[in-house]
Amino acid sequence: MRRDALIGRFFAALAVALLLASGAIAQTRGRSFLWKVQSGANVMYLAGSVHALTVDAYPLNPAYQRAFDASGALVEEIDLAEADPLNGGLGLLAKGMYQDGRTFSSAVSRDTAAMVERKLQNTPLALDLIQPMKPWMVMLMLEALGSQAAGLDPSLGLDKHFYDLAGPKGKQVIGLETAESQIDRFDKMPER
Repeated sequence: MRRDALIGRFFAALAVALLLASGAIAQTRGRSFLWKVQSGANVMYLAGSVHALTVDAYPLNPAYQRAFDASGALVEEIDLAEADPLNGGLGLLAKGMYQDGRTFSSAVSRDTAAMVERKLQNTPLALDLIQPMKPWMVMLMLEALGSQAAGLDPSLGLDKHFYDLAGPKGKQVIGLETAESQIDRFDKMPER
């Protein structure tokens, strides 16, 4: 396997591990996944991007709300308006589908296809339904199904919670990246 491919897979695995760890940390009562960075009079708060939580994670540690209230803008991984299917998000998701007749099973090894088929057994999906999807799209879908099975809800994530509060409070929402740049990064990953 090429060195670049190994590095890409390492960072993808690291990102997933950090996401899962941040969710576990955020669920710990009385603690927060929040840092205050200060230089003179300038203050910035940094919180982990936790995309899904359970109902019992609320109410949040009050430190989150205090940091939000003290901030002039909300800077998130992406501006969630971009990911909304009604605002063009479906076009981004279309990148995760093969348009040239290839299939998931033809793009991955037999072992990988068999492993995915086993993971799909306890879901409403079958291997036939994911055939038009690129491997990275299948990975995201399996992660979403696993999160859902664990009781995690994206509508309860920290990013969604504060995004929903930003508009009524008149706070500007700034995305560090675009949804398209994230999808493009996945789309450039080697399939095997």
